[in-house]
Amino acid sequence: MPKILGSPHESGSVAPGAQTNRVAPGKQSSAGAATVVHLRFEVSRVGFPAATAGESQNVWNHVDTLRLDPDAIARFARNGLRIGVATPDSQPAIETILNDPRIELHKEQLFARQGRALALPMSRINESESIFVYGLDNRVAGKTFPAGDKLITIDYLLRAGTRGGLELRVGFEIRNDLGVMTWERHNGVVREVPAFDRHVFEGLVAQVALQPGESLVIGLSPETNNEYLVGSRFLSINQNGRRVETLLFISPRSFQSEWPHVRTGS
Repeated sequence: MPKILGSPHESGSVAPGAQTNRVAPGKQSSAGAATVVHLRFEVSRVGFPAATAGESQNVWNHVDTLRLDPDAIARFARNGLRIGVATPDSQPAIETILNDPRIELHKEQLFARQGRALALPMSRINESESIFVYGLDNRVAGKTFPAGDKLITIDYLLRAGTRGGLELRVGFEIRNDLGVMTWERHNGVVREVPAFDRHVFEGLVAQVALQPGESLVIGLSPETNNEYLVGSRFLSINQNGRRVETLLFISPRSFQSEWPHVRTGS
């Protein structure tokens, strides 16, 4: 079975002192070349059919769930969600649990694009779905969406001087392609892009710090089984008449390249 979390040595180290937001030039070498840090994200989607749903809770025994502040932990739990961090030391235990032929595993690699957050598609809105969320005021509110895609967004910032440490910002949104094009200015360049109708769940934003080799874990909270909450709507689907619960492992990996003959100054 392939490794779920990847190996720490697969991650290239970030040059000490390199200042970079997502993908940016780093420290200039003596030969005039600039070190550029790039990011890729290894995403593992683990599907637990109803018969193995209890195994997903066993995985959380090996995940650090205290990286978020207590208020955020409680708010996510009320919405049926749990977010944590898997360390390299926890990988063998997690892989032992997931080494079950009934558990489905899909892996993909996503590369960071400068200035843009990652958007992980989860599922489509199914015939006008209603989704309820507990907000910052602890009041529940719902909205019915006629169409669109459920996305988990991951924004990221490389922390200078940490040799690969990251700050991640996790969010949840519904995005519906309007079927028309619009003009967008990005980094001084104007281009035509698809127009979207977006609904962002403002109260469900998590800030998580990762050390090199660690993985972000997103899954369902055990405290609720309400099918209308964000957690169930995003991470639980019906496949061929059976319920499947999704657990996400998101593993950032950095690597370096050099741009030769970079001139600095005026």
